Amino acid sequence: MPTQRQIRGAVQATQEARTLVSRELDVNTTDKRIAIHDGSTAGGIPHVNYIDAQSNEFTYAVGVGTNAITASMGKAPLAYVAGQEFIIKPANSNTGAVTLNVDSLGAKSIKKTDNSGVLVNLTADDIKINIPFSVIYDGTQFVVQLGGSGGVWENIASIDVSGVTNVDFTGLDASYQSYRFEFVDVRENSGLIRARMSQSGVFNTGANYARTYASVASNSGSVSVGSTTAGTNILMGTNKGIMNGFVDIREISSAFNKSLSFNLYSQGSGVIQQTNGAGIFVNAGAVDGVRFFPDSGTFTSGTIKLIGIRA
Repeated sequence: MPTQRQIRGAVQATQEARTLVSRELDVNTTDKRIAIHDGSTAGGIPHVNYIDAQSNEFTYAVGVGTNAITASMGKAPLAYVAGQEFIIKPANSNTGAVTLNVDSLGAKSIKKTDNSGVLVNLTADDIKINIPFSVIYDGTQFVVQLGGSGGVWENIASIDVSGVTNVDFTGLDASYQSYRFEFVDVRENSGLIRARMSQSGVFNTGANYARTYASVASNSGSVSVGSTTAGTNILMGTNKGIMNGFVDIREISSAFNKSLSFNLYSQGSGVIQQTNGAGIFVNAGAVDGVRFFPDSGTFTSGTIKLIGIRA
């Protein structure tokens, strides 16, 4: 009869707790995984099988925390090594710069690349709750590919407009080639929403604005068009009750007049109104802020979000 040989084996708890002599093979019968012992490491050095490879057993973990994320792999790495890749399912969306600490090896910054190939910190909501992301250790920090490269919109800011008269987005600069303001269920009582721009932190209230627009309302089906010049702001649309849509601005540091383009729709009292158009700030020099405000009073509810594409 043929001779049968068996390698030493045991259930997971037993196998991973024992230390055998160097070069001795040992089988974790629970996970069907073989390990090679070195005489000092409990459980030996496990070798990945196809089940491990398909499930990312040693490289996938749930991340705990918001900006200081900790994660424990199925088998703790002995040290950080350049080229290591980990997949993390975050428990929260981030609110700013992020670090990752894998199996208590130490917190390392997570960076992303911008359009110029420069590593920069993450910004709010780059990491989304329960959406896995992967990072690669480069010998100094972890690098992740997120919004901020490849022409992808990057989250910058979000403002709850409830009870606010002037919704100001300041600190805009040439690090972004395009900015977009997203209106999400915005309500106010005046029926009109306007915009102004700032230079050197001061919002211009002079007669330096012009606009052109086209608007259609569902109750009439007719299209109204118009334009204004020498206005003190840019009238973007009539709010019938609740407004959604977006406003874009590009190349804010160019020497030419700065323009806003808008695509907004509102609904209320059985009427839907769509308004498209553009407004111009007739003034050379860089713009560093945009203000949205109702014709009178305050916004009552909703959110305006700012996103951008890096230069």
